[in-house]
Amino acid sequence: MKVGISVIFLFLTASSWSQTNEALEVLRARMESINAFTVNVELETAIDFIQMPVKRASMSYDRDQGVQVTSDDFVLIPKKGLDLVMSELFRYDYITVPRGEEQVQGLESMVMNVIPEDKRADYAIATLYLSKQKNRLLQADIQTRKEGAYTVNMFYRKDEDILPSRVEVSFEVEKVKIPIRYLAREGEVDKEALKSEGAKKGKVILYLSDYDIELIK
Repeated sequence: MKVGISVIFLFLTASSWSQTNEALEVLRARMESINAFTVNVELETAIDFIQMPVKRASMSYDRDQGVQVTSDDFVLIPKKGLDLVMSELFRYDYITVPRGEEQVQGLESMVMNVIPEDKRADYAIATLYLSKQKNRLLQADIQTRKEGAYTVNMFYRKDEDILPSRVEVSFEVEKVKIPIRYLAREGEVDKEALKSEGAKKGKVILYLSDYDIELIK
C-alpha cells in the first residue's frame, strides 16, 4: 500500500512540475518574441512619507539595450520593476518548483518558484503567479540578492494584450536610494514619518498606453 501511495505521489509531483515548467516556457517564448517596444507612461508614487504629483514619461525597450525611460520631469521608478518582458528572470538557467494554485485578480493562477542556478543572477528566488486561462504573468514576488524584495502586479486591458496596461511595483524603501532633498522640491515630505521607526513601504503605479510593439518575425 505504501509503495502504491509513493508511486501516485511521485506521478502527481512529476505531472505538476511538467505543467508548471511548460507554462513558464510558453510565457518565456512570448516575452522573447518581443524585439522592441515604446509606450507612454503615467506614474503615481505612493511612499509612506512622500506626496508626489503625477508624472509622465516615455519608456522604450530594445533586446540589445534593455529598458530606457525619458521624461521632462523627475520620475521615481524602481529599476527592477521596469522589466516588463522579464529578461532578468530568464537570463540564466533556472529550476521551477510548483506551489499549487491561487486566485489572483479573480483568476485561477498557477503558483511557482523560480530559482536561478547561476549566482550572477540579480535575484535569489521569484514566486510567479500565472493565469491558467491566458498564461500571462499576473504577479511576481521577487527576492533580490542585494536590493531587498519587491512585488510586481500586472493588469491587462484586453485578453489578447501581450503587455500590461497597468503595473504596480511595491518595494522596501530602505533598499532603494531615494534623493530626499530633491524630492522635497518636487513634492511634500513628511519629516516625522520619515524619521519614524519601522519598515517603510513604497509603491509606484505605471499606467501604460499607446504601445508600439515590434515582434521578431
